[in-house]
Amino acid sequence: SADDGAQWMDLEKKVEQRLGGSPREEPQLKEDIQQLQTMLERENPNLKAESHYERIVDQERESATELESARNDTDSISKEFEEIAKVRGSRFKTFFDSLEVEQVYRELSGGGQAYLSLENPDIPWEAGIKYSAMPPSKRYRDLTDLSGGEKTVAALALLFALNKASPSLSSFFVLDEIDAALDKTNVHRVASFLQSKRDEFQSIVISLKDTFYDKADLLTGVCRNPETGFSKSVSLDLTQY
Repeated sequence: SADDGAQWMDLEKKVEQRLGGSPREEPQLKEDIQQLQTMLERENPNLKAESHYERIVDQERESATELESARNDTDSISKEFEEIAKVRGSRFKTFFDSLEVEQVYRELSGGGQAYLSLENPDIPWEAGIKYSAMPPSKRYRDLTDLSGGEKTVAALALLFALNKASPSLSSFFVLDEIDAALDKTNVHRVASFLQSKRDEFQSIVISLKDTFYDKADLLTGVCRNPETGFSKSVSLDLTQY
């Protein structure tokens, strides 16, 4: 610094003056020399500083290149994500709009109303889908407040509506005691619905209610064979009756 330079020159002058002085000034002369040596060590340049600086500059240049590459990758991925989101949204909307829940529910319930609504229409897959159903001659209630039989009818309506709208239409169903919570009227409606859809899909229904299985084309029962102790099945073709 400027102060160190001025101090250095001042000490140099003092040393030169004392070199021509008396021996009594020798202690002071040694002190001045020591100060000069200390200042010289402090001012000693770091010969590795330049190479260290160049290395840091190279690292900075490399980091800047990596940062720019990362930004380009981020932009590319963001654009790709936006394109996928558009396709995803379009496919979702097409499928959602094609669901005929109300029509299927009306058939199963004998005139009720049902509909689906999106909780977040802008980004539907980030939120839920609300399913509302109102049985005939009943006031509107939340789906969780419906009876067991009413929930069953609503669930079946959604299942068959999804299947009808699906690109990979299922042609076979196994329905295990879906009539357990249904009264006689709704058992008849569900059985008649399945019977009317026999050209679209086949169904195996496990049921213990005659109101249901008398609509079947084939009745199969399982019982114990008293002679062998094993189970056996007995089938009856109802299309002959």
